[in-house]
Formats: sequence, C-alpha cells, structure tokens
Amino acid sequence: FDNAARPPKITKNDTAVPHRGAPKREDRQAGFDRLAACRMKKIALEEHFLAPGFEPYWLKTVEDVDPQLYGQVLARLNDFGEQRLAAMDTTGIEVSVLSIAGPGVQIEPDTAKAMKIAREGNDFLAKEIQKRPDRYRGFAHLAVQDAKAAADELERCVRDLKFCGAMINGHTNGQYLDHPANYPLWER
Repeated sequence: FDNAARPPKITKNDTAVPHRGAPKREDRQAGFDRLAACRMKKIALEEHFLAPGFEPYWLKTVEDVDPQLYGQVLARLNDFGEQRLAAMDTTGIEVSVLSIAGPGVQIEPDTAKAMKIAREGNDFLAKEIQKRPDRYRGFAHLAVQDAKAAADELERCVRDLKFCGAMINGHTNGQYLDHPANYPLWER
C-alpha cells in the first residue's frame, strides 16, 4: 500500500480517540480523503448481452415475460453504448465482463451450427469490446456439444480476442459439465 492511501494511525493522544472527544473537522476530512483513495473499483461479472443470432435461444427463457418488459430487457441486452455505460457509472462499476445471455447455443441440437454461432457471437463481442476496452471485457461462449472444439474456441478467445475466460451454463442439451464426453475441455 502507498502510505498516502493508508488511513491515519490513531494514538492515545489523538483527538480521534472516542473517549477524548470527536475529531476535528480537518482531521475527519483527511481521513475520508485517505479512505476514498484506497476504495476498490467494482468489476461486474457475467453481465449479459445478446449477439445477432442469439435471440431465438434467449426467447425460450422469457416466454412468460410481459411484452412491454420484454422489449425493455431486449433493448438493454443489445446496448453497448450510453445506456449500459450510464448504468455502470450510476452503480460505480468500472469494468463489466460481458457474457451471452443464456442459454445460448447450449440448447442447439446441431453441433456444427452451435459451433458456428458461438464463434460468431465471440467475434461480435470482441468487436464491441474494442470500442470500449477501458470498460468492457468478455467471457467466451462455447459450444460444449463438441468438447475438443470448445477447448479450441476457448483458447482462441483467450489468446487472440483477449477474453478473461468462458461462461458455461449448467448443462448442454441435458449433459452436465462433469460428463466424460466433456473431459477434453477440462484436459486442456
């Protein structure tokens, strides 16, 4: 820690000791300034978005949502600009790590289609992150239907697209992550 960021030390002769009375106004302000300097920045994980081609998968999770509310949520999921940034600023979030709103391609029965759409979604996210690299990071979306291909895509996303990792929902077409078919993903 930088000494300037540390809160002041209190001694028995200090006016900030409770039994000696309240601290002087300037002492309180100096203490607040030091605490503000060491306040941690907030990073929001798993902040959802929708990429082109993913809405049909997401629709299955919101079938009973009021249409007016649905429109508002959809607009927010598709926003990477002022609305999302303003919400981040209002809540003190410095960086958002973005991930596809589930379930994504994890419910796609066609493996080749799932792999193609997941890759396209990751490329889309990478382009959005490039517009605001100071505010956004990404989690890869993986088509776990083919565990080896999912491992390859994760490696590409981390190495080439500079993603932080991946976001995988609980299961892929009813197959959970601890199934032996998924071992190639974990072995990497």
